[in-house]
Amino acid sequence: PNFRVKVLLTVRKSYLKKKYEFLSTFKGNGHTISGLNIVNTEGVKPSTEYIGLFGYLSGTVENLKIRGTSIGGGIAGYVARAENTDVAIKDCVSYLDFNIDNNFASYIYLGGIVSLIYCGTIKNCTFEGRCNINCSKPIYFGGISGYTGATSQSCIVDSCVNNGNITASGSGSHNIAGIAAYNFSKIKECKNYGNLNGNSGVAGICCPGTTSATASI
Repeated sequence: PNFRVKVLLTVRKSYLKKKYEFLSTFKGNGHTISGLNIVNTEGVKPSTEYIGLFGYLSGTVENLKIRGTSIGGGIAGYVARAENTDVAIKDCVSYLDFNIDNNFASYIYLGGIVSLIYCGTIKNCTFEGRCNINCSKPIYFGGISGYTGATSQSCIVDSCVNNGNITASGSGSHNIAGIAAYNFSKIKECKNYGNLNGNSGVAGICCPGTTSATASI
């Protein structure tokens, strides 16, 4: 059975650090965390991507669903490999609704599943939520990831789907995409079915970068 768990995550400046990274494996076993609410109540304007259920992930999250609202992060904020660790987000679904305003100090990468993944794998993940961007700072928002990979060898996005509707407005120059808003990774067998409406860069799969992609729009 699924249990309703109310989780309130508050953005605090002291939390936006690598020392809080998660290095293990979190197995959701198909359960749903609902009532998740990622908020900013302290007036902090972060300029980093360490915002999410897992702020800094150097491990694995698998078979988990999340429901709720967020100012920016999804399953994970920043994802990168530590020494001798496997990094992956697999079989996860995000039903989060994102309302992104002027909470951020500068341009930032955000996503329905992960905000920024520097190396690792995102596989069989789906974004089913919504995103509304209305701010003056440039935002890169992808249904799956805001920023993916330094190279196609370090990061792979495989068999992921965006069903979420993403809308960007305001004076900022925003890039939005069904899968990756700024991409240097290898994208395989990914699909976008969501409605995308923006005032700058809009792409069904991925926005600028260099990529090796096998994808469906």
